[in-house]
Amino acid sequence: IKPNFFIVGAPKCGTTSLATWLAEHPQIYMSPVKEPHHFNTDHKHVMTPSRRDYERLFENANDSHLAVGEASVWYMYSKEAIPNVERYTSNSKYIVCLRNPVEMAYSLHEQLFVAGYESEPDFVAAWHLQHDRVNGKSIPSLCREPRYLEYGPACSLGEQLRRVYAYVPKERVLTILLDDVKLDPRAEYLRILRFLNAEDDGRSNFPVINSAKV
Repeated sequence: IKPNFFIVGAPKCGTTSLATWLAEHPQIYMSPVKEPHHFNTDHKHVMTPSRRDYERLFENANDSHLAVGEASVWYMYSKEAIPNVERYTSNSKYIVCLRNPVEMAYSLHEQLFVAGYESEPDFVAAWHLQHDRVNGKSIPSLCREPRYLEYGPACSLGEQLRRVYAYVPKERVLTILLDDVKLDPRAEYLRILRFLNAEDDGRSNFPVINSAKV
């Protein structure tokens, strides 16, 4: 069974929480590995490059699962991921998680610093390193994909969403705002279930997973 929906980003916009909630729904199968990053072939951060290994992630899905999906937060930033997905499987659905880009930039910097991808603890200083990093300078040794340190482009969500719409009809794309999820998580959860044609499983507890780092 191939996946038929993808949470394509963006990072630090609630994707981990959403993927966790959906994985517990009886009619939804989520890849046991979050962020396999198989289709963003223009990035060095490809966690599951082998097609065979990628498809093994879904070998336990069965006919009881109305929706089969995965969540790779850098797909929307990638210029190749969405076209690659469209060539791989037809009529897939896409969930795009969004937030205020300024808030996202701070949160992304914190996450990358804690993960060891970013070596500069001060956000303003890291922001001003972007020009050097585009030219291959000041790249931390543990950073597998220097483009993730380009906070301006990485957080230009409007541009990235336009790129999604260039390949995918709007009826196959659902946008979710993090502020709305925080305000009423059940209402947004039900929107997603309707989008995936899954029934309400009665979920009332919505724990936050992978919250902002300090």
